[in-house]
Formats: sequence, C-alpha cells, structure tokens
Amino acid sequence: MKKKNKLVIGASLAILAMFLMSIVWPATQQIAKLISIVIFAIACFAPLHKEQREGKDITAYVIFYICVIGFLAYLLFF
Repeated sequence: MKKKNKLVIGASLAILAMFLMSIVWPATQQIAKLISIVIFAIACFAPLHKEQREGKDITAYVIFYICVIGFLAYLLFF
C-alpha cells in the first residue's frame, strides 16, 4: 500500500475516533474538533510536500486547501 494511502486511511480513522470521543465525552467536543482539523490539514499538506520536492507547482493546491480548511473550521466552531 502506498504511503499516501496509509496517511489518508490513518487520518480518516483518527477523525472518526475524534468524532466518537466527542459523542462519548461531550466535554471534549471542542478539542476533538480542533484535533480533527489539524489531522485533516496534515493529511492534505503532507503529499504536497513530495510534489514540491519534485518541482511541481503546488500553489493552486495550497490555496484550495487553505480555503477548505478555513471553511471547515468556520463550520465547526461557529
């Protein structure tokens, strides 16, 4: 299995774990949301680092991911 696929699967499982943690312990809901966004950001930007080392232009991807992460943060916290 590719490293990128393992990262996506691991990130998905971690986000699911944060969701379940926020259901079981409602007091941890805000922390679980924050951790989920950080995990999502890492899963998005980690593969881009490899593409940047290969000399590809990743500016459009970075702008898109920043917008998506900002939008998700807005939806989750407000």
